[in-house]
Amino acid sequence: MAEYDYFFRRKKTRLGEFSHRRVQRALSRSLSGYLGGRKRILEIGCGDGYFAEDCRERGLRWVGAEANRGQCRVLARRGFPVVGASVPPLPFRSRSFDVIYCSHLLEHIEQFPMFANYRDFLADPKVNICYGAPACIVVFSKPGGVTPDYDCSMAAHDIMLTAVNQGLGTCWCGFLGLLLNVPEVKREFGVPDDYRVVAPILIGRPQGDIPPVPKNPPEILFWQS
Repeated sequence: MAEYDYFFRRKKTRLGEFSHRRVQRALSRSLSGYLGGRKRILEIGCGDGYFAEDCRERGLRWVGAEANRGQCRVLARRGFPVVGASVPPLPFRSRSFDVIYCSHLLEHIEQFPMFANYRDFLADPKVNICYGAPACIVVFSKPGGVTPDYDCSMAAHDIMLTAVNQGLGTCWCGFLGLLLNVPEVKREFGVPDDYRVVAPILIGRPQGDIPPVPKNPPEILFWQS
């Protein structure tokens, strides 16, 4: 069984558990009003089932996706529809749900070493990985090219330089690239499965002058005069 119950009921204080439950109830209440007639919710990582209980009480059609098989059995015995699945992929068709909910990501960040340096960044509730940009241009590579990554990078370079010349600001958003490479997300936007994100470029109008970015000294691996 997953350690969510232990984490919230023993490792944390009773006040922490109470706060957690209040957040879950407030979220289900808000979703119930926001969704109106649309009531399909997928929760990824179901934990102790608190959110599932709240959704059921409010008439929302909750479905869970849980990687821990023991936790799946516990939820199934309580009458909750749950499937054993990790992310990605998920065993659902596109547009099967109105809302997808996932919480407590930072508790499992150790499973993804590439994100460890961004723990504080991702934990900040004010963080928006798109920085409020109104538009995004995504450069995809398609199979068959000799050097598709190089070609797409040069295209992205030209887009960013042109945008700056037009008085716009740009940002190559790596986090967004990880999301857009998920097969379900690509299908949502009509992108072929064998296309791959190379450059997700956020574009918007900067709020002020952009200072120069400090540059690291080059790492010279070999030199011959």
